[in-house]
Amino acid sequence: MMLLIAGLIFVLVGGGFYVYSRNAGTPSSLIQTDALSKIADSFRLGEQEKEESSGIPCWICSQDITLGKSWACSECGARYHRSDQVQGCDIVSMGNCLHCDASSDELVEA
Repeated sequence: MMLLIAGLIFVLVGGGFYVYSRNAGTPSSLIQTDALSKIADSFRLGEQEKEESSGIPCWICSQDITLGKSWACSECGARYHRSDQVQGCDIVSMGNCLHCDASSDELVEA
């Protein structure tokens, strides 16, 4: 098995050196940027879903909450993650706001 892996590495390195030497020794000859772009596009590597961060920390875990996907206390405005966003961060199961002790029934979507 190790011999097979070593042979494969040898073939790949040798092939890369051959292509490099045949194309005047330019490093860009080894990797075609348009080919890499097509591969990245197929895997959506260039795209990252960016959720808008509010800069407002959650009262339980202190991480930023996501706009439009959080809870807010209707009494004091304290913000919390929804239960499915951050593991272990669930204000509904705690029952009361950590800031003003209002009931979790008073939470509104924020």
